[in-house]
Amino acid sequence: MELTYRPVRSMPQRNAVLTIYRGALDYFRRTAQPAPTRGTVQTDRHHVPAGCSSTAKRFDLLYADAQPVGVLDLVMPYPTVDAVYLQLLLVPRQLRHRGIGSAVVAHLRKQYGPTRDWLLTTVINADAAQLQFWQQAGFAVLNATRVAKASGDWQTETTLRLAL
Repeated sequence: MELTYRPVRSMPQRNAVLTIYRGALDYFRRTAQPAPTRGTVQTDRHHVPAGCSSTAKRFDLLYADAQPVGVLDLVMPYPTVDAVYLQLLLVPRQLRHRGIGSAVVAHLRKQYGPTRDWLLTTVINADAAQLQFWQQAGFAVLNATRVAKASGDWQTETTLRLAL
């Protein structure tokens, strides 16, 4: 699958991100987040982990045939100088199982393989199908940790790593 990656800058692009978010409400439910709003998009566009520069951030809309099909959010180098951290790869439910996620992973391997050693991601409350996707893409589970939320709920954070 041929994808185009464009940084999210304009209001129409931000609206397209919100549409994608709303097409993936299962992600927001699974991660115990409120329904996405324009504020969610704004926060996601700018959030970087503590200690990272804002220049380390990449927040892109993914396009196939000039239509938005997903969102890519990554930070590099993070958490180490030899790694790229995939904060979010989100595809609306109706567009899943069409090769978009696999195409993104292949693109990231090609783009960052020459300069980085690892691609890392964390999946919140992963089910078997989600873990299977990442493992079929070549990722290995590093750890799975149960974390207490401020709400009193628990979530499982599964960290995965792919050698680039």
